[in-house]
Amino acid sequence: MKYKILYVINPNIKQLIFGLLCFCMTNLTLYGQTTLISPTGAGGFELGNTFAANGWTATTGTATQNQWVCSTGATAGFSGTNSAYISNNTASVPPAYAFTINAARVSHLYRNFTVPAGETIINLSFSWISNGDAGRDKMRVYLIPAATTPVYGTALAAAGVAPTGIVQLGANYSGQTTWTTANLTVPAAYAGTTCRLVFEWSNNNNGGTQPPAAVDNISLTSAAPAPILGDECATAIPLTVNSSCSYTTYTNAANTPSTSVPDPGCASYSNGNDIWFSAVVPFTGILTVDTQTGVITDGGMAFYTGSCGALTLLQCDDDSSANGLM
Repeated sequence: MKYKILYVINPNIKQLIFGLLCFCMTNLTLYGQTTLISPTGAGGFELGNTFAANGWTATTGTATQNQWVCSTGATAGFSGTNSAYISNNTASVPPAYAFTINAARVSHLYRNFTVPAGETIINLSFSWISNGDAGRDKMRVYLIPAATTPVYGTALAAAGVAPTGIVQLGANYSGQTTWTTANLTVPAAYAGTTCRLVFEWSNNNNGGTQPPAAVDNISLTSAAPAPILGDECATAIPLTVNSSCSYTTYTNAANTPSTSVPDPGCASYSNGNDIWFSAVVPFTGILTVDTQTGVITDGGMAFYTGSCGALTLLQCDDDSSANGLM
């Protein structure tokens, strides 16, 4: 398939869209960011001394059964005043940071969040400790439907796919006795949905080592990718006109077929990943536009006049360059 390079001439300001194809991969940048859970607020358990004050819910048993608490008693190293941790004595002040090893228990800490539509870059990070007993006493992190309510004593099991299934993020968290940080990528399928984030502690009744799980500094953010430069006329890549030609590398790897103009009618172009450029045309002299082979070895280019949204095709060129079929 041949590709097109689209150039736009505006006779009012002597502007031309021109340039060279780029054959390298595009760096992904973010276009704004939404904080869904703040590590200095609800994600740091700093809005109050209870889970309810921070917008979280815990599944709990009796006061001496292993369960999540919000308090000050975890191993030093967390931020602020509080963290969330497992305790087998919620009546003590602060609740003890320990679990009963010989009684199988499962406790959950969860809250809902909504990802704005189109914000497909979703990142979760948190500080954690969880020693336990390898895969038998551990913390796990899940995303589940907002209508699904965990039950104390019943472990979640991964099933289905995002965003409607029960999806485990990361691995089993155990064997860690000092605070460390986990950074996880949330599937893009959660954009535009409301779901439930769950931290689950489970332990069996046979052996294990203190301490149990603790979490703090939970951060959840989402963002939309920045508009792709050169993907449409409105985001044409501006180039500088010089007295001599100098080839520069760009990319159309992430581009999509243009919707603002019909196909130009040459170079066998058919709904390909085109790329747009712009430059100020000199009032005198001749503007030379040329392309060089790279990953793409057969290309064409089209010149337009007017403004984006109201363009008139001036010329479509195929293979006039001395550089092969460019």
